Amino acid sequence: MGFTVSDKVVLLGQSQGAAVAFAIAGYAPDYAPEGNILGVVATGISFFTSRTIDIIQETRPNDVVDPMLGCNYLTLTLVEQLDEAFTYTDFISELAMPTAMSVDTTCHVDVKNLVVDNALTYDRSFKVSPQEALKGAFAQMGYPRFGISVLAYIGSGVNDRDTPLRMQAGLVKKACASGAIIESHIYPDHDHLTVLNHSTLDSIPFVRNLFAGQTIAGNCDTLPFEK
Repeated sequence: MGFTVSDKVVLLGQSQGAAVAFAIAGYAPDYAPEGNILGVVATGISFFTSRTIDIIQETRPNDVVDPMLGCNYLTLTLVEQLDEAFTYTDFISELAMPTAMSVDTTCHVDVKNLVVDNALTYDRSFKVSPQEALKGAFAQMGYPRFGISVLAYIGSGVNDRDTPLRMQAGLVKKACASGAIIESHIYPDHDHLTVLNHSTLDSIPFVRNLFAGQTIAGNCDTLPFEK
């Protein structure tokens, strides 16, 4: 058709995809330096640390039905892949076992629905605390470097429960402190899913400016979390 393909690349991702995009930007200088990456667009990005897991557990009511337990089930399957001595079923209660095992063949949103349908709480889901195992899994989801050498737009929903604003703010601040140029935006009244489409009001101009070679200063000195 006569279309030319640009060698310029912008990495875009939402949720887990956002983490992948940011991580690729960190790996690229060593793994694929020939890639012409202009920047990153990330919404609902995760940032898991040992302290993050503690905070989630401290603030989560153990006796309330919690759809986010689906993430715990899925994450524990990662531990099983990494550690031959780890057995997933040693931690899961008999009541929660069918739902927990469904993560192999069921979309995440449907697993969340199963958690609700079966009235699963943290206490009813685990016969042994998975806290240390989860920390080990999330340690594998870190980033190779925070001071990435390309520009990054990070959009965060204030009402995000999957990757809370506090978590995303931690990543943005660490990236800024490490020398990255970050354009950070927060969106009141938007959650983990709705922030994606709403943020295009800012992310599309950001990408256009990248391809146009415009100077993007970022806002590390005036982050929206501080207001």
